[in-house]
Amino acid sequence: RVARAEATEASARATEAADFLSGVLRTADPVQTDGQPITTREALDLSLDRIPEIASPKLRGQLLTTIGDIYGFMGEYDRADSLLTEAVRVLNTAAPGSEALYEAHHELGRVRWAMGDTEEAERRFRLVYDEAGAGTYVRTSAVLSIYGLYEALGRPDDALPWAQQFYAAVQEEGGGPGDVAYALGALGAALHGVGRSQEAAEMLEEALRVIEDAWGLDNQYAAQLHYSLSQAYLGAGDHEQAEAYALRMLDWRRSKVPPGSPRLYQHWAEVAEVYDAIGQSALAEAYADSFVTAAYTMFPDDGPRLALAHLTRSTIRDAAARPQAARADALAALRLAEAHGDSALVEAARAQTDRLGQSAE
Repeated sequence: RVARAEATEASARATEAADFLSGVLRTADPVQTDGQPITTREALDLSLDRIPEIASPKLRGQLLTTIGDIYGFMGEYDRADSLLTEAVRVLNTAAPGSEALYEAHHELGRVRWAMGDTEEAERRFRLVYDEAGAGTYVRTSAVLSIYGLYEALGRPDDALPWAQQFYAAVQEEGGGPGDVAYALGALGAALHGVGRSQEAAEMLEEALRVIEDAWGLDNQYAAQLHYSLSQAYLGAGDHEQAEAYALRMLDWRRSKVPPGSPRLYQHWAEVAEVYDAIGQSALAEAYADSFVTAAYTMFPDDGPRLALAHLTRSTIRDAAARPQAARADALAALRLAEAHGDSALVEAARAQTDRLGQSAE
């Protein structure tokens, strides 16, 4: 009940912020814009110029949070960081201990995470978790962010309790189908991360049932669950189910995504890795070939991406007992990585090349 109230308050604040931004756009001087439509960035800059006119310090802080958040979504992290830091400063004075303050801390943590400062991101998320009221919307968001951060950092043992806590919070608050499925999916992924793959598959199957009952299976989230289930069943040793779910995921993507879309190309690699894991070398290599071909078609000038595609196929060819072909891919990856100065990929490609040993080039 408390979380719903907080969510309602957050929605009201978002509406107020939207009204302010709309007002800025409506009153923009056509002379200053040469009569041309203004860009999103120009609209945000106009909004920032108008914020000092707002009498309420709390609303100023909330708008700084909203605009900083938008800059973060646009990938302009330095600008977002500056605005969210200012939002925290304003709200610390104007609304100490408020939901608005903790939202600013949380969004600043998300931006710091995107900038690679995971220690500061964790500190912000923990601050929100420790200080925001139990059952509040922003505290639940912090729980999810802490889980996601630990998952991304490869710390599955640390991630699992937070996934469990997020699932419990959603159950307690009686979230909608999307919330429940998302919580089940996060918990399933966390269980798989600690090697409890059969339990993970059960959670993910339940998430898929929730999605199917609510919206059917012709949607993005069901496709993602199909892939997660393929990974869970791989871990549980059920190769038949792993293959079936991986192909369902790929079939859906191919039916919905244009053939040349970057969103499709990575899925060739995902299916190749499933076939590699279940020992079907010929199929694994066929999908890996499609992955490399797609990479050159879609990203002909993206050296690091092409190097990674060659490394992926090199690993699959090595598992198929084709060391010469595997090393040829590793050498191609090394040349591409060196040409583009990607030190991490250079190191990985060189290690792969050295491991495979000398062979005819």
